Amino acid sequence: MHRRIVLAAAFCGALSAVTPIHAQTAGTCTYAECALRFEPGNWGMRLVRGAAGRPVGWIRPFNRSAIDTLLRGPDSAAANARLYVGERKKADAYGLIGTASLVFGLIHAHNGHEVHAVDWAALALGFLTLGPAGKHGNNASAALSRSVWWYNANLPH
Repeated sequence: MHRRIVLAAAFCGALSAVTPIHAQTAGTCTYAECALRFEPGNWGMRLVRGAAGRPVGWIRPFNRSAIDTLLRGPDSAAANARLYVGERKKADAYGLIGTASLVFGLIHAHNGHEVHAVDWAALALGFLTLGPAGKHGNNASAALSRSVWWYNANLPH
């Protein structure tokens, strides 16, 4: 008898541990308690829940745990979160290439007494890739905003 109670308790504990946060609160959680928003944090943005501001995840360098919460949300929220991930990767790649090209061109031109074609090419590549980096960064921000909006739209008001 004691063994069955322990097994039942363990099963219930395991079941509640693997249930996503939004599934536990979808029917009973109001907008004021469960709506998501971003707040500034250390080296990034913090995703918080409700008026109390309970931390849910982060968006900062090397940590995008907030996206996991949005990916587990409703279909439209998840689709926009996936769009954010793709656009953010493009923006980061263009930004890295542009910055590396600018740094290479400036160092190479500074070390030589004459500016060569390779210096101009590197500088041009650097400046030309920063435009798409900004465009994709803006697209990523818009997708993230829409993802949070769709997540919150499904909450009872």
